[in-house]
Amino acid sequence: RTEYLEAFLACAWLGAVAACQNWRLAPGELAHCLDLVEPSVILAAPDQRERLAERDEWTLEFGASWERAIEGADPLPHPVDVNPEDAFLILYTSGTTGLPKAAVISHRAAIARNPVTRAELGIAPTDAFVAWSPLYHMGGAEYSLGTLMTGGAVHVVDGYDEDALVAHIRETDLGWLLLMPGMVGRLADRLEAEGITSRSIRCCGVMADLVPAHDLARI
Repeated sequence: RTEYLEAFLACAWLGAVAACQNWRLAPGELAHCLDLVEPSVILAAPDQRERLAERDEWTLEFGASWERAIEGADPLPHPVDVNPEDAFLILYTSGTTGLPKAAVISHRAAIARNPVTRAELGIAPTDAFVAWSPLYHMGGAEYSLGTLMTGGAVHVVDGYDEDALVAHIRETDLGWLLLMPGMVGRLADRLEAEGITSRSIRCCGVMADLVPAHDLARI
């Protein structure tokens, strides 16, 4: 949902911290992650609201309630002056060795990593990005924010929707594309079957050691 990106940017403006929760977490894991950060407010999609029924924090639901809250709010004309090392995003580890751990990303880190990544991958300032992966994950959050920082468009897609992704590849200049290993060959087959030349994709972000080289070359 685009509201997640709105929330990230609002937090940066306010000097607040966005702690991004994984909707796949079991109830106990979710409670643990929320307790770690002691949130002042919880922002939630409508289909996740019931999981927060036992929380005491104010919960604002994306959709109509979110839009009404924005319309009724007094605008903050200038951003809060923050220290570059202040926390901006909190993303969580997978919890493979226990409960998830909160990884803090500062304002400086969120900004500094972007030009380095774009220079290394040869991504142009106006190249677009398709944010299909979860925005609680670095792959979705970091590259969405980086694209917006340099003037590119972010197209938010609710999960891996191959039809939507193919449409964006056909119609949009994508400097790079984020995929998971099992998607690469299947997507390459689809592009070839439809006669789509995806030359705007100069880099494919994927765990390359898990993907046959010939499949990567086809993307």
